[in-house]
Amino acid sequence: MNINFKYYIVTIASIFLAIGIGIVIGFNVNNNEEIAKQQEALVKDLDKGFEDLTNKNKDLNEEIKIKDRDLNQYEKYIVANRGDLKNKIYTSFIGIISTDIQSDNAQEVKKAIQEGGGYIAYDITIDKSIFTDEAKKLIGDKVNSPINSPNDLSLALINILTAQDQEQTLRELESKGYLKINELNSNYNTFNSVALQGTLSDEQQDKDYQEFAINMGKNMKAKNMNTVYVRNSKDNDNMEKQYTNIKVNTINNIDKEIGKMIFIMLMSDKNISGNFGRGGDSTVAIPAINIGNE
Repeated sequence: MNINFKYYIVTIASIFLAIGIGIVIGFNVNNNEEIAKQQEALVKDLDKGFEDLTNKNKDLNEEIKIKDRDLNQYEKYIVANRGDLKNKIYTSFIGIISTDIQSDNAQEVKKAIQEGGGYIAYDITIDKSIFTDEAKKLIGDKVNSPINSPNDLSLALINILTAQDQEQTLRELESKGYLKINELNSNYNTFNSVALQGTLSDEQQDKDYQEFAINMGKNMKAKNMNTVYVRNSKDNDNMEKQYTNIKVNTINNIDKEIGKMIFIMLMSDKNISGNFGRGGDSTVAIPAINIGNE
């Protein structure tokens, strides 16, 4: 009897193949069960995380509602008692310096000044051409000091604004197009407060213009001027952040009635300081007041 080893080899190979298939199937079944367990645990973690975030969001929304309610209460109180702010700044002689030709914020400031019983010393708008070599030389000659930086330029302009008999100099600068005089009181140089306004448009986003604007605030404050930067609620906050950094008071909603009320409050009391309005870098909505049992 002849033994055909070919059949034995095939049989043995089949057995090992079956064993291998069984091992693979068994491994996959066990592996799938492990993956399923991991997925189930992950889903549970995600569900818990989502639930936690949902609860936290509810808490934050409730907190926002409470703060909005309190803020509205304050605002209503101020507007209702706005008569108390009339003639509140009758001793304030306020200069307005703008670094944004397109903005109407200066008009909003004027409304606040009028409502508070204050006076406008001057209203001027700075043109970017003031940074040309010709402008810097002319201004430097007027103050007998060279202009080598935006800070030098801000100091020179402040010297012109605070000195006597410099109206002709201001008119000459206007005739050259370096600034625009929108209003000028005969006693403009005796101003004791200043409102700065203006955001930078895309074409004004250069270092010199920003440094000049910020140094105007810093140097006015150093001269003990009651200094505040204002913008309206729709302006970008690119300059507000920088004024905040040098501790100049800011108002980011001068176009609103509450913003004008805050302006009067700041002008009437140099001890009030901070960043006011809604959103932006404002730390508080309005200066602290006593609203009694309201």
